[in-house]
Amino acid sequence: MEKIPKIKIISLGETALSTIEKEIITHENISIITIKNDYKDLKINFQDTDVILIILNTYFENDKNFALEIIRNTEKNDIFTGIYDIENGYTDLFDSKTDFIIKCKSSEDLKNGINGITKTLTAKGMVTLDLADLKTVFQKTSKSFVIFEKGNLETFDDFLQNLKLKLETFDKNKTYKIFLNITAGKNIELTQIKDIAKIMTNILNERAFLWGLQIYPENENFINIIAYIVEDSVKLIN
Repeated sequence: MEKIPKIKIISLGETALSTIEKEIITHENISIITIKNDYKDLKINFQDTDVILIILNTYFENDKNFALEIIRNTEKNDIFTGIYDIENGYTDLFDSKTDFIIKCKSSEDLKNGINGITKTLTAKGMVTLDLADLKTVFQKTSKSFVIFEKGNLETFDDFLQNLKLKLETFDKNKTYKIFLNITAGKNIELTQIKDIAKIMTNILNERAFLWGLQIYPENENFINIIAYIVEDSVKLIN
């Protein structure tokens, strides 16, 4: 694993971050900045930042304008940048300016969307991905989706069925790049990881598939996955 990147999570205006902040992964390289009204006093050291994750309500013009100001600086400094839109508003103005845009329907979506990225970049695992890996999946696209599923290894078939139902909502005529973060107890088996990958690649037309794995021995049978599914620019040829 290369050096751990420095990550800034920036919440603009009234967002759901306050309700989930205690559940966000903590690390010395992760800082959270919350600005509700007066943006002119916000100071960001872009030279000392590798990743910026912006949370905002895209229905509010002031928040969007300030997000664009941040993004202009991230582009100049080649900073990996993502947007979490908490109100499913108008995001076209961010197209091709950020590495991903995820529309969050709930605080749970927001929590998992942030933790999947931050955990991958800061936690050592059995299979570890780094920022360079993420950049191969997220390449200046706005068509990004995140799904998550929790389960128990003792009822793994039920877990797979629930995952399958979520994946079947995606358009079968498009191709996707997939980044999968798996967090599991010590009883997980390689065959179960293969089963997860098989279901995802069988249902989705994938052009790239990356996955990381963190094991937590104290929780023997739990499993949690967060999958980022990025609509690819390559069209499927029938």
